Amino acid sequence: MKKSLKIIITLAVVTLLFQTTAIQASNTPVSGNFETGSFVPGSSNGCFLQTRTGWQPITAASIPCSIEAIIKTDENGWGTILYSFGDITLRPNSETQFVPGGIILTSGTFRAFVHRSPKGFQFKTAHATMGVRGTVFTVGASDSVSVEAGSVEVTPNNGQAELLTAGQNIGNTSVASLPEVLGLIETALRAEHDKKPLEAAAAYAKAISDKTLTSEYRDKLLQQCLKNLITSGVGPDNPTVKLAADALKASPETWYKVTESLLSQGNSSNLKNLSRLSDALHVFNPNDTRDLITSSLLADAVQDKMNLAETAKKLAGTSVDVGSSASRLKGFWSDSLIYVKTLATPQAIKPGEGTRLISPAALAGLSPAVAKKRIQTVGSLPRDLLEAQGLYYLIRAFLLDGRYKEALDVMHYMESHYANSSWLSKARAEIAQYNLRNANAKARLIENASRTRRIQTGQNPLPGGNVDGVFVRPAAHLGTPGHEATGRVASSSKNVSGNTESHEPANSFQDGY
Repeated sequence: MKKSLKIIITLAVVTLLFQTTAIQASNTPVSGNFETGSFVPGSSNGCFLQTRTGWQPITAASIPCSIEAIIKTDENGWGTILYSFGDITLRPNSETQFVPGGIILTSGTFRAFVHRSPKGFQFKTAHATMGVRGTVFTVGASDSVSVEAGSVEVTPNNGQAELLTAGQNIGNTSVASLPEVLGLIETALRAEHDKKPLEAAAAYAKAISDKTLTSEYRDKLLQQCLKNLITSGVGPDNPTVKLAADALKASPETWYKVTESLLSQGNSSNLKNLSRLSDALHVFNPNDTRDLITSSLLADAVQDKMNLAETAKKLAGTSVDVGSSASRLKGFWSDSLIYVKTLATPQAIKPGEGTRLISPAALAGLSPAVAKKRIQTVGSLPRDLLEAQGLYYLIRAFLLDGRYKEALDVMHYMESHYANSSWLSKARAEIAQYNLRNANAKARLIENASRTRRIQTGQNPLPGGNVDGVFVRPAAHLGTPGHEATGRVASSSKNVSGNTESHEPANSFQDGY
C-alpha cells in the first residue's frame, strides 16, 4: 500500500508539474479560455485586416487573430490560420471573423486540417455550426461542407444535427481554381495529417520554389520540409533531400531553427535521423559555434562519448557572451553550451552558470525528458558550484521528480551555507507544500476507500483515518474554517521552472515535430 501510494503521488505530481510543451509559437495568444490563433499570409499581397479606418494590407510575417478580428483575401490572396490543434488555409476571395471559441466564415472557402479534437472550438458559417475531431474538411460560406477524413457534425442554426463522414458532403465546396502553390501546401498538410512525412516533405520542397510567397512563409515551409524529412527516416540520397539542401543555401538560419526544435524535444529517433542527414543538408561551418554544440548534443543523445569529448574540447574556450546583441549564442544555444561544458569539465563551471542551466527560462522550451537530463547533470555537481538560487531550483526539481530525500539533503546544505538567504525560505515552503500534497493525496485515498466500503456494506465511513500511524483528515475537511489550506494541486500544469504552461500539441506549421 505504501509503495503504490508513493508511485501514485509521484506520477500525479510529475505529470501535472513537470510537463513542458513542444516549443509554442509566441504569436498564438489566448483571450480568456479561447485560443485565438494567428494568421500567416502566404501570398505577398491580397490579404487584408479590417481596422477602424477600413481594410489594411497585412504586411507582417504573422498577426494574432484577436477576438472580433476580420480578415479577408482577394483573388490573389491566401494564407494559413495556425492553431495548436491544426491548420486552416483561407483561400482566395474569402473572409472570416474570429469570435470567442471559434471562427465564422462569411464568404469564400477554407480547408481545415485538424490533428486532434479542438476542445470547445467551433467552425461556423452564417447559418450553421460544425463540430469536429481529427479530420480534414472544406467549408463554404454558402453552408456547404465536404469531409475528406474523419467526421464533422453540422448543426444548422434552426435544425437537426447531421453527421458527415469521409466522402460525404453538403452542397458544393469546389472552387474554379487555386494557386498551384496553395494546392501543394494543402497536399503537404493533408500528408502530415495522414502521418506521411516524406510525402509532406516532397510537397513542401516543391512549394518553396514559388516566387509569389512571402519570404517569411517560405521559411516556414522550409522548416516543415526539413522536419518531415528528418522524421521520415529517409536516407541522404533521396531527391527531396537535395531540394531541401539547395533551399537551405539561401536561408542558412533555418537550419539552426530546425535543429534547435529537434534538440530541445530530444526524440532519440529523430536525433539519429538528424545526425544521418546533417552532412547532406547542411555544410558544417567551423566558425559557427552552433554547429559544434549540435554535434556535441547529438553525440550525447546517442551516447557517443568519444565524439562528445572531441567536440566538447573544441568548445572549452568558448565563452557565453549573453550581453552581446550580435551574439548567435542566445537562449537555447548558450544554455546548451553550458550543458556541454558541464558534461566535459564540471569543475570549470561557474556557480551562476549552473543556476542558469536549470532556471525557468532555460527549461521552459525543453521537453520533460531533456529538462530532466539537464537537472540530473546539475544535480551531480558539487553543491559549492551552485549558489542559493540554483540550489532552490534543484530542490524544486527533485521534489517534482519524487526525490524527497535528495531535496532534503540540498535544503540541509542551504541551511548550513545560506542561512539568511530568501531562497532558503522559498525552499522550506516548497518542501512544506510537497508534504501537504502528500497528506492530501493520502487523505483522498482514505476517503475513497471509505466511500467504497459504504457502498459495499451500507455503513457510513469514518471521518478520518490512519496513514503510516498518523491520523489524517479526509480531503473534504482540509481548507474548511479552522483548518489548513487544501494544498490541492492547481489545475494548470507547471513545468520544472514553476511557470504555467500550455500542454496543447504544437501546430504543424509552428513546431510540430
